[in-house]
Amino acid sequence: MRNIEDVGIVVAGDEANLRRVHDWLVSIEAHLALRPHRRVGPRERWAMFKGENATVITTCGQIDVVQQIEGMPPFARLASESEMFEREGMRVRVMSRTTLVELKHRRGSPQDLADIEAIEQLDHLDE
Repeated sequence: MRNIEDVGIVVAGDEANLRRVHDWLVSIEAHLALRPHRRVGPRERWAMFKGENATVITTCGQIDVVQQIEGMPPFARLASESEMFEREGMRVRVMSRTTLVELKHRRGSPQDLADIEAIEQLDHLDE
């Protein structure tokens, strides 16, 4: 099993939420993964409003901001099927394992397939 090196967040695509996400990325001084010399700014806000995904680098690691992946259910369904976890006073919704595995199967990269295997091993630990 590998250690997680990035975090993917799926965001609701309404304008108010995208503004909050963008402002948060600016506040943590996120940089573009493909252009590390450039911080998140107005261009990225516009791209988010157009529905684009983004990968940024922060002092805490890489964050993939996801609005669309082929086959991804609507945000409302993702939220209703998510699991809530709390740690150190912070509550976080996490995509269901079933949906995560389905999306990784669709994508099918070698890393996605390795991730699926690791997730299936975790399922056996729950037994």
